[in-house]
Amino acid sequence: MLLSWQFWPLYLLIAAMWLLPARWRKTRFSVLSFLGFAALAVWILLPAPRMIEPDGPYGVGTRIFRWVDESRPEVATEDPHDRRNVILQVFYPTDKGDAGPHSVYMDGLSNLPERVSVLPRFLLRNFDRIDTHSVTGAAFAPGGQRWPVVIFSPGYGATRSFYTSLITGLASRGLVVLAIDHPYEAGVAELAGGEVVGTVVRRLPNDPDLIGYMTRQQGIRVADIRFALDRIAQTEFAPHLDFGHLMAAGHSFGGASSLAAMGEDRRIQAAVNIDGTPYGSLPEKHLDRPVMMIVSDPAMGKSSESFRTGNQRILRNLSGAAGYRYTFGGNSHYSFSDFPLFFSRPGQWLLARTVGGSWDPEETQRATLEFLTAFLMDPAGLDRVQAHYSWVSGGRVQAGGSARSR
Repeated sequence: MLLSWQFWPLYLLIAAMWLLPARWRKTRFSVLSFLGFAALAVWILLPAPRMIEPDGPYGVGTRIFRWVDESRPEVATEDPHDRRNVILQVFYPTDKGDAGPHSVYMDGLSNLPERVSVLPRFLLRNFDRIDTHSVTGAAFAPGGQRWPVVIFSPGYGATRSFYTSLITGLASRGLVVLAIDHPYEAGVAELAGGEVVGTVVRRLPNDPDLIGYMTRQQGIRVADIRFALDRIAQTEFAPHLDFGHLMAAGHSFGGASSLAAMGEDRRIQAAVNIDGTPYGSLPEKHLDRPVMMIVSDPAMGKSSESFRTGNQRILRNLSGAAGYRYTFGGNSHYSFSDFPLFFSRPGQWLLARTVGGSWDPEETQRATLEFLTAFLMDPAGLDRVQAHYSWVSGGRVQAGGSARSR
């Protein structure tokens, strides 16, 4: 910890106080002021962020699968022989007393791209020290029952790891979470052959706004999700999974892709879109299974017209299925991920006063966990969940697409 890069400005500041001659008063003041501001990084960004500890009755086990879909070419590379890789990390309930090695927070930490999402590589150098609160290879919790399943897709440019607190929270409450990485979209992913890759964008012709590209990628994600469901059903995990309670969920682009996957795969009984924009023909689909949308505070960021109208159409076009829409007041688009945890409490306080909104990740996560769990297991209990959070508005969507507020 003492050798972390965040502390070097502080060390330089202390050295400068002794080494600069007093006669260089003006220069010394300028240098010390600069170093003083740089030293604030110690109090804003954390060398090794601390994940929120799961609050459910179970411990959390995990295992990673790296598969190759030989039936699909990889369109993100130049090699026509490349085939599509899908990375799946399973998080599941275990006995709280189980001990063992904790899983690594992120793929490829020893060989990261220059940037992972918006984060420079050097900011992540100590992320191998993060406690993920999940034990690699632990046994399922005793009892022999089958567990409800959530297949989770991350936002574009993010990785499955950026949702570790939310995912382990779900698993600790008695759910199996299948967390997917979509290679060449994810900020970093380790392929089945060991190669570590970052985000690659191969533009389509005459597609300046990338709408065509995102529509294509949404279809690729749907195929990834369906392939992962096929493959996990062939593993030793299958007897532990209750596919009669299978929900697709995701954040941002992963949320929209979860809705699209439900539209293509009858195994998925419900879908949750957390703040995602739908692409292609998805807004015109007549989905016939329950849909829940969780959206960030509109005042916290400019949502696009396609986000607003696309999601409204999806809810309006529901075919005999229940629809729910909840707005998390005071929360930004990134509040649903681990991103706020990368900042210390002083850093979160500073962001709240500069960017605005709530930067309390524990409260946001607790609410998200309760809404997701109730939606899958007991939709009638959603009103009771909402009653605990005065900053959440919305409810079940009535005919025509309007939401009934409590």
